[in-house]
Amino acid sequence: MAARFWRWLLAAELAAAAGIACGIALLGHWSLAATLALTLAVFLLLQFLLVAASMVLGRVLTDGASRAALAGRVCFTEGIRFMLEKMAMSMEPWLAQPADPPPPRAGDERPVLLIHGVLCNRAIWRGLQRTLGAAGFAPMRALNLSPLLADIDEYARQVARELSVLRTEARGARVAILAHSMGGLVARAALSSADDAVSRIVTIGTPHHGSVLARYIPGAAARQMLPGSAWLERLNAASERRPTPITSIYSADDNLVAPAGSAVLANAELCAVQDVGHFGLLHSPRVLNCVLAALKRGTPAREAT
Repeated sequence: MAARFWRWLLAAELAAAAGIACGIALLGHWSLAATLALTLAVFLLLQFLLVAASMVLGRVLTDGASRAALAGRVCFTEGIRFMLEKMAMSMEPWLAQPADPPPPRAGDERPVLLIHGVLCNRAIWRGLQRTLGAAGFAPMRALNLSPLLADIDEYARQVARELSVLRTEARGARVAILAHSMGGLVARAALSSADDAVSRIVTIGTPHHGSVLARYIPGAAARQMLPGSAWLERLNAASERRPTPITSIYSADDNLVAPAGSAVLANAELCAVQDVGHFGLLHSPRVLNCVLAALKRGTPAREAT
């Protein structure tokens, strides 16, 4: 379960921070309060270092070392955002889901399915769910893909089943999909069995042509996301023949999608931003404007079920 993974990771980071702080405190004979403050500072520093390392490594592995110096522009904000998302995802089983928007009138349904990325869970969508609900999108559902280290095809089957249920709730309206990171690949893979149920796919920070950093992530899905993988080549070849409109929203400074050009998909509508990290994309006003514009264009046509 993703929540357990993030709880263990946070615990390991806190333990490392406490160990470093206690070592320094013992040498300097610091007070308990000062040691606790140093522990928090070291914990925060770890977040920034993790983001900076991913940025620099991604640039170097994609022959973009000249852009590594730009990492500092987003390192601070992405470090904070990454920490907050980890905390939210670790608490997902106990966090109340955002209140459902009012049921739409018959004929006004604008259903949306939200799909998270690798190693994540639906907690990343809490802010966007509230925004989309206020904008009149309903019914709406955020998935928890499982198991944690399955391949993308298994996740796509789960999405296809959820699309069928959501479309029934929406009285036959086709469903728009909003997906982050690997979730965009899951959504596209689901089209092979659910193309007629989807009105539009909007991807945020999705490595449509893979990310070199996937080699450092465990699981079958990560192997499928390696640049040049046979799985990605089959997916992209099939997508060129499908009529479902796709909008790809991405950042030139994404710290986990490397190279950033991986998000450029043939025949997709593109929305590029700068100075925003991978998780920061989910909270950027510029990205939100792109999302709302794309979803409104993708208001589903009604079809008999």
